Amino acid sequence: MSEISKVSFKFPTVKCAELAVKMKNDNARKQQFFQAVAEAYLVDDELFNKWWHNYLKTMKIPKSRLKAKIELINEGKELEKDFALNEEEIENIFDILENFED
Repeated sequence: MSEISKVSFKFPTVKCAELAVKMKNDNARKQQFFQAVAEAYLVDDELFNKWWHNYLKTMKIPKSRLKAKIELINEGKELEKDFALNEEEIENIFDILENFED
């Protein structure tokens, strides 16, 4: 079994209460919700990515930088499809993307 890390962040108290009520109505736990969101992000879920890219557009990120990042992600996906890249090669692509952000 892999190691487990705890993830925490600050969130307004009112929003936290609203989230707890909504999670209870959905018969779900906050942990399930955030694990599902993280997993969707990590596996490049199309629906999640569409929402995430729209959200990023509302942030104060220069549009040229955001556009370039999205283009690099799409190019990486195309390379993965075209060349059936192995895990190490895929990891290298994401390392390049990560370095691009700096």
